[in-house]
Amino acid sequence: MENKSKRLAYIDTAKFLAIFAVAFAHISETGIAIPLLYSFHLPLFFFLSGVTLHIDKDRKFGDYLVKKIKSYVMPLFFVDLIYYCVELIFFAVDHNYAAINYDSLKNFFYCFFSQERYYSAWFLSALFFAVLFAYPMVKLTYKNKISGILLSLALLFFGLFYNKEVNKTLPWNMDAAFVGSFFVYCGYFFHHELPKAKAYIEENRFKALGVGFMLQAVNVLLLSVANHDYGTHLEMWARWYRPFYLIIPSALFGCIGITLISYAISNKVFSTIGKMTLFILISQQDIAMRAAKTYWFKDWYASLSTLPVDSYQRSLYALTVTLIAILIGMALYYIVRYSPFCIFYNYPLKDFYLKPFKKKQAEEEALADIAPTEEKRAQEEKKQ
Repeated sequence: MENKSKRLAYIDTAKFLAIFAVAFAHISETGIAIPLLYSFHLPLFFFLSGVTLHIDKDRKFGDYLVKKIKSYVMPLFFVDLIYYCVELIFFAVDHNYAAINYDSLKNFFYCFFSQERYYSAWFLSALFFAVLFAYPMVKLTYKNKISGILLSLALLFFGLFYNKEVNKTLPWNMDAAFVGSFFVYCGYFFHHELPKAKAYIEENRFKALGVGFMLQAVNVLLLSVANHDYGTHLEMWARWYRPFYLIIPSALFGCIGITLISYAISNKVFSTIGKMTLFILISQQDIAMRAAKTYWFKDWYASLSTLPVDSYQRSLYALTVTLIAILIGMALYYIVRYSPFCIFYNYPLKDFYLKPFKKKQAEEEALADIAPTEEKRAQEEKKQ
């Protein structure tokens, strides 16, 4: 039982570090840390999905599909609806009522169903297909590990080839899912197929921390070789995978490194915030980043354009807005968690919503118990 709670804690801590990196990188917009943050922040979500992946040998794909639809698609649609509501609020605040029209609604539904890279949670659709693609990989691994590895590499190289030759998004971001499925499988393989190596590293937090930083150092080394311009890091939204022979290993070392560091520093605060990543994802780009530029820190943001990319003012601005985004995301999480909408996020309704129904059901059951007794008594009196 202890190991299970530890595992859940460090996975949620890793999600916290990933969403912090996402927010900080988006809000910074530019800077010397961008290549490092972009090297692992989205791949890490795919990797962690692989770490938590459980597929029984006799599990059918239909059951697996239904579960993943509940885990990914329902929250994705719900988050998109929140985004659209936020968009309408900003239109109203800006007195841009002309933008609230049939065309904007039609565009929302087009993006809603096609899941093009328009909303912040776009990668959830890619993650959904990536975990579906991982199903045959895991099934093959039960029979022969090499077969699973080869299939994961085949999908990876297909995704890279498609990006190079076509370079166009596919519906539901399946172009990113081909590459992401490789990281899902790597996470699965790391957690399930290398138990001795994993146990050796995790038997001591300092050991895990040391190995994690060593892997991040390798990540930085690979990035320094590859980083001749802004596009030479793994940016899945813009389909930047070049040069792939440096970027993919760099991302993989980064994912494993952050996972081990998360194991070492895991605590209740980080792991609790890590459960709220989807709501922080909305708040960081669609609320905090937008409001900071336009309203809260308008002059401060404008002054950053005159500063060098490594200025501490840029980092301070990004850190400030990131922390605000986390607080807004946490507020959104608890609002949804304690509202009837929690069912779309795969949480059960709170008891206070069910109390009236339970009370009515109890009264009906009590009446049902009394009725036969009264009927029997009436029959006895009639006989007498």
